[in-house]
Amino acid sequence: MPLILALSFAHAADVVWLSPPDDTTRAAVLAAAGGTELDAIELRASASDASDADQAAFKALAAALETVRPYEQQLDGELLIMRDLQRPIESVTLLRDEGDRSALFAALAYQGFAVDRFFGDDLSSSDDAAMYRVEYAGTFAPTPWRDAVALEPERNVSAYDIAEAPQRVRYGAVQQLVGEQLPASLIPGTLPKGSALMVDGRAASADATGSIKVAPGRHLAHVQHGDRVLQRWDLALQPGAQADLEVAVSDGVWKAFVDQLADGGTAPDALLPLFEARGDVWFARPGAKSPTVFLVDASGSIRSETVEMTPTGGTDDRTSSRPGIQLGLVGGWTGSHDFYYQNPTVEPTAGTVNAATVGGSAGVEVPLGPVQVAAGIDVLVPLGADHAAQTGGDSMRLRPVPHVAVGLRPASVAVGYAFPYHPAVGLRGSVPLVGPLELRWLGWYGLPTTASREGSADYSYRPLGMAAGGVGVRL
Repeated sequence: MPLILALSFAHAADVVWLSPPDDTTRAAVLAAAGGTELDAIELRASASDASDADQAAFKALAAALETVRPYEQQLDGELLIMRDLQRPIESVTLLRDEGDRSALFAALAYQGFAVDRFFGDDLSSSDDAAMYRVEYAGTFAPTPWRDAVALEPERNVSAYDIAEAPQRVRYGAVQQLVGEQLPASLIPGTLPKGSALMVDGRAASADATGSIKVAPGRHLAHVQHGDRVLQRWDLALQPGAQADLEVAVSDGVWKAFVDQLADGGTAPDALLPLFEARGDVWFARPGAKSPTVFLVDASGSIRSETVEMTPTGGTDDRTSSRPGIQLGLVGGWTGSHDFYYQNPTVEPTAGTVNAATVGGSAGVEVPLGPVQVAAGIDVLVPLGADHAAQTGGDSMRLRPVPHVAVGLRPASVAVGYAFPYHPAVGLRGSVPLVGPLELRWLGWYGLPTTASREGSADYSYRPLGMAAGGVGVRL
């Protein structure tokens, strides 16, 4: 159980550098954080970056388009074409290039073909057609065709896009209808330095009016910074409509956040989606003696972290304010006169009541300022043939000692229970070596107890002593 609790407390955090570190500081902070270096732009793209889900959306779109094509030859198959293409089309929210745009255009053109062929002149009046139609000054058109024209205003459909000649002609009429409408306007805000605005998979920039004119319909825009997508928009625009493309995490918002990092603070609302998507992030700035570090968690709460440098250039993880797991292997001594009194057939020698011992320890340690609180378990194994604890008709060689401890970092006082029958008090501590590696020591004194025995006098268990040392890690 202590180990399970420890795992629930331990979280690796990636590190964003606020200024370039030297190699020693980099190694120390990364070891303490448990994560990797994270570029600031990568963090700023966390909530909207291109992902496997975007690739999956295009694969699903292509598969759906191939799946529905045979329905064209079946009675009322157009209904399935319309319905089964709708979800894959809506799932596409990012167009990176010409190929992406062409794939979406093909699906829209074919869905619109199904709408037009099924409803025909009833498009304007059929209740079932409501979600698939758009009206311009009393003239109705299939919404998918309107959106296809919005993507590619000058592109003519081919016989592969739309197999039926009458529908190709009617697509041309929709193309003309949409072209006659007032354009919509996209108003770009101030882009982050080094970024570009992409509209429907093409780089776009404002004209003399400060706007980007597009045909009415659905448009997918995003801000590209290298390979990262900093923000994306899915827009459905009416003729003459205007949409402001303001980047939520602008350079100004980012700089203000970084400059105002403080213990007990909270990230601004604009940045909360980034930390919800990414999880814990450390922001680190090298210092003369030790780095200044702030942790921002998934809720946006900010707290300071202490990472002190060791002479070897690593860190003493016990100076971190984060909970951690400790694991160790030890060897040492176990001694008790019970080993003789429970088995008086053996010779009463020093070897009878003392045993070489091996074992291990695991637990969780929670620093509270200079004080450290811990919960864990030591499992010690006396190795001698006659050094098992007798419990009625059975014997027990493993001596587990679940415990809690509190103290300063190098040494703690512990209380626990040394199974099978000793309440125990003890001391334990550690000495850092390199990185998470450390020397560990522990000692237990099992208090004497008395057990009632039916039909016999009470039996007194003698004191138990255990001491061991070894190596461990703190994660």
